[in-house]
Amino acid sequence: MAEARAKASLKAFWEKCREVFRIGHRNQNQDQDQPRPGLRILLTDGTSTTARQIAAILLKKGHKVHAICPPGKGLLRFMKRVKIHPLPPHAENRHWHIQVLALAQRLDIQVMIPTQDEVAILATRSYLYHDIGVSMTIPALTSLSLIMDKITAANTIRALTNFDQPRWRVISNNAELLSFSHDSPELFPAFVRQPLRTRGNEILVVYSQADLERLTTPWIENAFRREGPLSQLLVQGAVEGQLQNVQGIFNRGMMIKSHSWRRPDAAYRIDSKFASSRKESLPARHSFRAMLAYLGQRLCWTGPLAMELIELADTDTVLVMDVSPYLAEPMNAYLSGKDLVESILEIKTTEEHPEPNIQFNRINNRNDLG
Repeated sequence: MAEARAKASLKAFWEKCREVFRIGHRNQNQDQDQPRPGLRILLTDGTSTTARQIAAILLKKGHKVHAICPPGKGLLRFMKRVKIHPLPPHAENRHWHIQVLALAQRLDIQVMIPTQDEVAILATRSYLYHDIGVSMTIPALTSLSLIMDKITAANTIRALTNFDQPRWRVISNNAELLSFSHDSPELFPAFVRQPLRTRGNEILVVYSQADLERLTTPWIENAFRREGPLSQLLVQGAVEGQLQNVQGIFNRGMMIKSHSWRRPDAAYRIDSKFASSRKESLPARHSFRAMLAYLGQRLCWTGPLAMELIELADTDTVLVMDVSPYLAEPMNAYLSGKDLVESILEIKTTEEHPEPNIQFNRINNRNDLG
């Protein structure tokens, strides 16, 4: 009799446990299925593949996505659920910032995500957007200025880190261009890049001094007519190896989420066009992420930061090719379980960012041939 009562009591206990589990599981599923209120989000540029992938991730989460595109251009024009706002690009529009500010206020935008080099314009006037309630996950202007152009970024990486880079040199005028083979013959073949990462700035490949001298094109002439650092060109020694990419989201110098990938079906070749291809995620504890975390910490960075690396064949040498202050095609990270876009939305950016504590002045060295 006592044994029967014990069995009945044990059975009742397990039934109660199962009921509690079913209720908790049902509530958990309801919490997961219930979307949070959609945010009104404005993308500053809708012409790139990155912008299309960011928009797709945001739409899947139930957000309302707006995008700025040049009239008649942009991949996001083909996404029916994205509201397009035609606006001439900032390079051709002196009033771009004023028009974007008015647009954000009229649409009652809650979050703005820079997808290209517009981040530099927004960083200089971020307080105006915060005053109208727009949140932006962007770095402090002091931090951004250290990597915004390729020449300054190469100097900053050399000064702040021990990361290896390809040999490079800065050319400021036609005389230096013509004497390049005598001063730095070991750099051939080489990539010739403009400092800024704006659309249309192609990467030229030169194999000899004769190729370099033939670059007296409007592309070169227009570069030398500019003022300041933008009047210079970066000549970077070409290397071949496996192209890698690591990117992360930072909050005041701390990396809160990251993802790294490589292109398994395409090596970084001298004659390549740097086109996108199939991507393969790298292991979670890969050393590339540690490199990015260190750079972000030294810069006291807030927002997305991406680093392009080359892993040389048959060696353990890794070269830093480029650093970018925005996301680079985050869909691969999203599909592998790393939602970088969601991390951007979670960071609160209405407060002032701390300045990076960097103990060096703007570097004047103009080449790194070692």
